[in-house]
Amino acid sequence: MENISLYYELREKRLKLQREADELEQQEKDILYSLTADLIPGRVYSGNLGGHSFKATSKAVPISQDWVKTLDFIKQTGSVDMLQKRLTESAVILRWDSGVDIPGIGRSDRWTVKVTKD
Repeated sequence: MENISLYYELREKRLKLQREADELEQQEKDILYSLTADLIPGRVYSGNLGGHSFKATSKAVPISQDWVKTLDFIKQTGSVDMLQKRLTESAVILRWDSGVDIPGIGRSDRWTVKVTKD
């Protein structure tokens, strides 16, 4: 059981580094947003500045603005390829808790271990 202390210490070090990395990533995102906020979609921007080369391009990405209409379209056309294949755990568990047996869905157990310092 001596590994519990080692696990705790390593996790704390990793979480501290992760918080620092998350802060740096947010700063990157903020700067990237400021760099692209005024650019016109569909155009390509490139150049050199201060010893750094840059190239900015854009691409269209889909965003559902009305999920009811989007899902109706998918149902009517059978266009399930528009959806990602993953289960929402909470929705499935709610059905299991209500006694609903969902065809095609199995069950697996994932262990959760919590270690805190006394």
